[in-house]
Amino acid sequence: MGIGVRDKKALDAFLNVIEALEHKEEVAELFAILDYHLFRFIKLRESSNVTISRMSRISLVQCDTLITELLNTPSGGRFPMFLVVAAFRSIKAVFDLDWEVEFQGINVADQASGAKGDVTIKHKGKLSFAAEVTERPVDEQRVISTFDTKISPNEIADYLFFVKNRDQTTEAIEQAKKYFSQGHEVNFLEIKEWILAMLSTLGQHGRGVFLDEMADFLDTVEIPQALKIAWNNTIQKIASGG
Repeated sequence: MGIGVRDKKALDAFLNVIEALEHKEEVAELFAILDYHLFRFIKLRESSNVTISRMSRISLVQCDTLITELLNTPSGGRFPMFLVVAAFRSIKAVFDLDWEVEFQGINVADQASGAKGDVTIKHKGKLSFAAEVTERPVDEQRVISTFDTKISPNEIADYLFFVKNRDQTTEAIEQAKKYFSQGHEVNFLEIKEWILAMLSTLGQHGRGVFLDEMADFLDTVEIPQALKIAWNNTIQKIASGG
């Protein structure tokens, strides 16, 4: 029994590819052509203008969905960083705090940038505390290395590890306790848990500020289009009751 074909041109093109693969002398040329068209597709996708979706209101339950979806989206560390920075900026805005919320670029070495952390909070030019945002587990050696290279040299009294999951080791926690007697607090916070607690305190207005901060982050040319699309899909899912 015959099978209907909706797109005969596409089928013919597919058959041509199979036929070409059967001739070894044409394989190299074929793959060169495929590589070129893939390159052109990626350039076209990245040059397209993706309009960032925005919501005027969001509930705490919807915030939970938003944060969960973004943290589960591969982003090269961008979404976790944006979420934490947007949360700090929301606190600053709602309570009208004299804070300077600074953060360094993704995958920028701390030593090269001179940063005291991924995120730093300053009050009247003086460092209040610094934070590191990570998707990787925090073990004892990482705590020691961070203390030796950033916390101790810069005399940072409060240092936070924002982690995707509570996967720091017992040894890491015990090592952090040792630094308390030396005048340094090192603490671990789970990103979603902390942000939800913060947003519940800031109320509806604060959640709106948080949404705007996140949308503003994504509405820049430096952000890969794939992440903008992921954001839009999540916002659409939330708006439709998903």
